[in-house]
Amino acid sequence: MASIVISKKQYLECLHLYQGSFNPVKEFMNQEEINSVAKKMILPNKKIFPLPIFFDVSKKNIKNFESKDTVSLIFNKKEVGFLKPKDIFICNKKEVAKKVYGFAENNHPGVKKFYDTGEFFVSGKVKIFKKKEIDFLNLDHTPNKIKKIIKQNKWKTTIGFQTRNIPHLGHEFIHRRMLDKYDGLIINPLVGERKKNDFTIRAIVKSYKTLINKFYPEKRILFFLLTTNMRFAGPREAIFHAIVRKNFGCTHFLIGRDHAGVDNFYGDYDAHKLAKKIDKKININIVKFKGPFFCKKCKMVTNEDNCSHFRDKKSVIEISGTKIRKSLENKNFDNCRFLRKEVLNSIKKLKLFI
Repeated sequence: MASIVISKKQYLECLHLYQGSFNPVKEFMNQEEINSVAKKMILPNKKIFPLPIFFDVSKKNIKNFESKDTVSLIFNKKEVGFLKPKDIFICNKKEVAKKVYGFAENNHPGVKKFYDTGEFFVSGKVKIFKKKEIDFLNLDHTPNKIKKIIKQNKWKTTIGFQTRNIPHLGHEFIHRRMLDKYDGLIINPLVGERKKNDFTIRAIVKSYKTLINKFYPEKRILFFLLTTNMRFAGPREAIFHAIVRKNFGCTHFLIGRDHAGVDNFYGDYDAHKLAKKIDKKININIVKFKGPFFCKKCKMVTNEDNCSHFRDKKSVIEISGTKIRKSLENKNFDNCRFLRKEVLNSIKKLKLFI
């Protein structure tokens, strides 16, 4: 049997495709499917799906797939599964990037990652029979396991919260509003391939564990890691995240300010606009939530749906994750006013950034 060594990024893509995280996509896409998704966010079977799910191969390794029924997948020197190739093809990456990301320039982090993939793509069914341990602290679970926990908890409504950062008071404001409305809250940091200077997995886990254990009703919170890769595709990725959380059993999914955005490529509420167009078509309720801020007059964290002073720039202090990150990078802990001291103290001695 032919074999190919796969990267961590490819392994995680194979794992999630196999375990059903990407339903209704069940196989790596062929050229028709990629083009259809890129142009219209629709699979050939008319189901909504916003991003290509692909297996890329370099020119050097494509011979391993030619005239082969099955190709063994090697990750970290161990055979972890196999791929049954159907089609081998190339695609117009620039055209696909322009449709998916809204940009074709490689100064966009998501576009650059896409351009850096192999020259060829292989469609087909994948099977992972050996789950490889990666440093996810035993907090990565399958959709079936999470669905069982939700059922055991007797939650009729469950909302998913996406993050790749440590929690600040703005996040806490959102969490508590969600707990007021829904039976269960799934806090679900995305920790697959991300980008340089994102928070480390240990910092994210430690900070959230501290917050949940000390301040939240633990029986109504489900915390686990989503180990798929970040695409940095802005509005389309927000819809992708919603579909993935539906596959994990969520009835609702929260989309906040600049969801899955990167730098200044997307508007703060572009994802809300896209969600408004299609949220009735993906069988999960999308909750569009305006970004929190601190109001000097109200003397509390709030947002424009709950405060009449949001247009008064002198009264509003933005809760900026970017500013918090810079303060932590510079060890300027006194400037982290929007982090709970308990959360801050729990991570001070950890390596904070990748």
